[in-house]
Amino acid sequence: MLPDRRQRLEALGFVWNPFDLQWEEGFAHLHRFHQREGHSHVPGNHREQGYRLGGWVSHQRKDEDTMPPDRRRRLDAFGFVWDPIAAQWKESVQCLASFRQREGHCRVPDTHREQGLRLGQWVADQRKNEDTMPPDRRQRLEALGFVWDVLTTQWEEGIHFLEIFRQREGHCRVPQNHREQKYRLGQWVSNQRQDKDTMPPERRQRLDALGFMWNKFDAQWEEGFRCLESLYQREGHCRVPQNHRELGSRLGLWVAVQRRSRNTMSPERRQRLDALGFVWDVLTAQWEEGFNALQAFHQRNGHCRVRVNHREAEYPLGLWVSHQRQDRDALPPDRRQRLDAIGFVWDPLCARWEEGFRYLTVYRQREGHCLVSAVYREHDYRLGQWVMVQRQTKETMSPERHQRLDALGFVWKVR
Repeated sequence: MLPDRRQRLEALGFVWNPFDLQWEEGFAHLHRFHQREGHSHVPGNHREQGYRLGGWVSHQRKDEDTMPPDRRRRLDAFGFVWDPIAAQWKESVQCLASFRQREGHCRVPDTHREQGLRLGQWVADQRKNEDTMPPDRRQRLEALGFVWDVLTTQWEEGIHFLEIFRQREGHCRVPQNHREQKYRLGQWVSNQRQDKDTMPPERRQRLDALGFMWNKFDAQWEEGFRCLESLYQREGHCRVPQNHRELGSRLGLWVAVQRRSRNTMSPERRQRLDALGFVWDVLTAQWEEGFNALQAFHQRNGHCRVRVNHREAEYPLGLWVSHQRQDRDALPPDRRQRLDAIGFVWDPLCARWEEGFRYLTVYRQREGHCLVSAVYREHDYRLGQWVMVQRQTKETMSPERHQRLDALGFVWKVR
């Protein structure tokens, strides 16, 4: 070609080598990708505006050793990744370091993701490649406290959650179905008890240091006693309703089991229950429950005139009161004395008459007479109606009541 023609073509940027043109096109797309994403980690199947950039990047890696120095320098300026496998490993180990800094260990759950990376799966892959891994990588992992034995990892994860549970609850009595931050700690604890005889001494010592209970029945008893203590501290007694739950535990059922086991129970356990005032007789417990409800009613209302269908905090107090009246002659003296001390009404009909007489006395003291109109109410009490009933029952009334009404100046016949 004539020199002047060549100069004119080159002045237009004419590309004499079509392979150079293809390379520049790929580099331009890589430049655009880098500006947008901030890196040059191009996925293998990525297309940039329809251009197969992932394939172009793959070719550059294959030609790394034969590539002109200027092209390599231009790629390096963008942080080009020549070994994607090594880059992925470095990224993953950085995620592991972040996990360890936050959690204090490298026990990564299998399904855990860290910064979008499947770190749990990556950790599992490192364990599989333990024997073929380059020494420098192994050293970096061990410097982070990496656990190569997956069974050891699982055990360490379990005791980690047990420590959290103990720090919060003050004991290691973990319920069978308990989950600690979604971890099945109750199941793990059960497994440790089963493996008691084959467990390495070091693990057993660590569990003993936490106050671990190896016998699940002892643990269940202690958990029940803890719930009973909680109720006693709040209520001041151990009268537990049969269906009562305390701290999520079926305390009413546990108490029933203790009563059935009274004769076979160890003296130490019985003493601990007695110290809380445990009621061994279920009938006594039921009576105390009713009396407790009656006391609550009396404190609120100032009397013990309970309607037959009344419930006190869902307890059928009216029915219990009715039973006490029916069993009046058979009640132990101490129970009767306790009922009398809060003004228990043994005869409701008599109590209603006394209530009317009390309101009539109030009316007489204020008005100076007993001429009560038929519709009159005294503090919402139908005193006029009560007075009419007394006149109607004059002939059948007891002499004692008749005399008390006469003493007030009661008018038996109204014009």
